[in-house]
Amino acid sequence: MLELTKNLNSDIVLEIIKLSERARNSERMMFQKLMSNHAQANTEPIADSQPKSLLDVLQDLSDEQVIELTALMWLGRGDYSSGTVKDAYLDALDVARQSFKREEVGYLVDKPLKTYLLKALELNADSELS
Repeated sequence: MLELTKNLNSDIVLEIIKLSERARNSERMMFQKLMSNHAQANTEPIADSQPKSLLDVLQDLSDEQVIELTALMWLGRGDYSSGTVKDAYLDALDVARQSFKREEVGYLVDKPLKTYLLKALELNADSELS
């Protein structure tokens, strides 16, 4: 699937997948901590062993990389489900480009990017969607 992207490579996508999973795990840990001991959760931060957050990485991407990532996410989420994978990706890319606003990059942080991106990466560009 990444053969269709011009600005994203596997290293970037894999880093985003890892950070997305880490962010989800941190949210779960925070919730569990809040539920078990509210007072302690307010005074002890969750340990962060990685220097960059998902938001940091997303903000460091170029506009075109964010647009391509958004299109891949939409494809993996199933928003585009007819025609070939390539055609669906190009449609998603066009919509992502038209609706892109740099200040809304945080929109991606709240999505289960790992799930959506892995699904998109499993697709063969020449196969038909159903």
